[in-house]
Amino acid sequence: RQRTAEIGKTLADIDARLKAQFPTYSALVNPEPLSVLETQRLLAPDEVLVQFAIGAKESMVWAFSHGSVEAVRIPIGAAELAEKVETLRCGLDEQLRVAGDTAERCGRLTGSVKNAVRYPFHLGLAHQLYVTLLKPFEATFKGKHLLVVPVGPLASLPLGVLVTAPMPGALPDSAAGYRAAAGLGRAQAMTVVPSVAGLAALRALSRS
Repeated sequence: RQRTAEIGKTLADIDARLKAQFPTYSALVNPEPLSVLETQRLLAPDEVLVQFAIGAKESMVWAFSHGSVEAVRIPIGAAELAEKVETLRCGLDEQLRVAGDTAERCGRLTGSVKNAVRYPFHLGLAHQLYVTLLKPFEATFKGKHLLVVPVGPLASLPLGVLVTAPMPGALPDSAAGYRAAAGLGRAQAMTVVPSVAGLAALRALSRS
C-alpha cells in the first residue's frame, strides 16, 4: 500500500512538472474541461463545434458557435448506438464481413447473409443516425465548417458517411445507387477533433 502511494505521488509530480514546463503538451494528453465561454472563444465566426455525451439510455448533443449554444437530448443510448455504428462499419469494411470472428455477426447486422447483398452499407440507417445526431443543428452548421468531437462508439465511425436525405432504397444493389446518396462528407466541410481542450491546445500551438 505504501509503495502504491509512493508511485502515485511520483506520477503526480511528473504530471505537475510536465504541466509547468510543457503546458501545450499537457493540455493535449490531459485535457481539462473548458467553460462554454472558453469554447465559444475558440471558434471562428464560420465554425460550429458539435460535442456528444453518450448515456446508458439517452444522450446529449451540444452545438457551439461563436455566438450561441444549443443543446438537444436524443433518445439513443450507448448500447443501441454501438450496434448501429457496428452495422455501418460492417458495410464499409469488407474485412469485417469476411473475417471468421466477425463475418457472421456482420451478416446478421447488415442482412447480407439472408439477402445476399453485395453492397451492404445501409443508407437508411446512415440517414437515421444523421437525423438523430446532427439534423437538429443543420440550420446552424450549414454553410460553415463543422468541428465534431466524437466519443464512445462514434469515435470509430467517419461521420462523413452519414446520409443527409432519405433514399428510396436502403440497400442499393449497385455502386450507382450509393453514388446517388447525399453523403454528409460531400457537401459539408468537417473536421474531427479529439476534444474541446485538445482543440484549444492545438490552436495555442499553432499560434506559438
